[in-house]
Amino acid sequence: MSDDAEWHSEHEEPTEPGWYLCDAVDGRWGKEFKYRAWGHGLWWIPLPDGWISSNMGIYRWTGPAYDVNLPSPHGDNPSLTKRKTT
Repeated sequence: MSDDAEWHSEHEEPTEPGWYLCDAVDGRWGKEFKYRAWGHGLWWIPLPDGWISSNMGIYRWTGPAYDVNLPSPHGDNPSLTKRKTT
């Protein structure tokens, strides 16, 4: 995980929708960071055929980096109508 002071706690909710650079607090990504969309009180992960959501407490975050209405910074562009919640 990054120790940069600009990272917000995994228990702090972003105040606006957007694409945020995230750091998994359990170390599952090693030193890698990934973008996640924030909106409607959940983290949203783009999949090739839709979306899946994650609750708070999983990612430390910084941003927003990009407008949530644009395709993901990863290049994925799933339909907003195909949402899956966990």
